[in-house]
Amino acid sequence: INIFRDPRWGRGMETYGEDPFLTGQMAVGFIRGLQGDDLNHPRTIATPKHIAVHSGPEPGRHGFDVDVSPRDVEATYTPA
Repeated sequence: INIFRDPRWGRGMETYGEDPFLTGQMAVGFIRGLQGDDLNHPRTIATPKHIAVHSGPEPGRHGFDVDVSPRDVEATYTPA
């Protein structure tokens, strides 16, 4: 579950777009669809990914350098 923040990132089509609210709502729907509505007996355990504040592009495949302001974390990534 990534927020599409930079058009240079080649995996933007794998996201729900740049809106953190929409991304959060889509993630909730995806998880509820997998797990079902009965919290005591889930059908499966959903494990959404990615790491917070990850939204490409990055130069390598196996890591990324997070350089984000507290304001950006609160306004962009926390709502999702």
